[in-house]
Amino acid sequence: MTTITRRIATVVVVAALAVAACGGGDDETGEPHPDVTVPRLPASVTAGGEIFAARCTSCHGANLGGGIGPSLASVGNGQPDAFYVDRVTNGKGGMPAFGDDLSEGEIRSVVDFIRSIQAAALEG
Repeated sequence: MTTITRRIATVVVVAALAVAACGGGDDETGEPHPDVTVPRLPASVTAGGEIFAARCTSCHGANLGGGIGPSLASVGNGQPDAFYVDRVTNGKGGMPAFGDDLSEGEIRSVVDFIRSIQAAALEG
């Protein structure tokens, strides 16, 4: 195998692992969870957006469209809010844990921000 072929193979494997590491969820039903449409407090959504911009866009993109990490804009993964709270708090695979860096309220605000984007996508 040539050096270039090895490098390309390495990049493909690393990218695949990075996408799989954060994982969209364990319940890919294709239907939005009812939590998506729960009303969110505007102040919480704003605070969550600021935290997301500072901590999450490098992996999930400024528009939640994904990149290194999975897209969070999709509402079809069927996961409740508790799934997102747990994932942000504890991480998983390549997703870092933020439970030691963010308060419960800040994590909740990040989830509110994500859900507000997902709800807007549902409204079209």
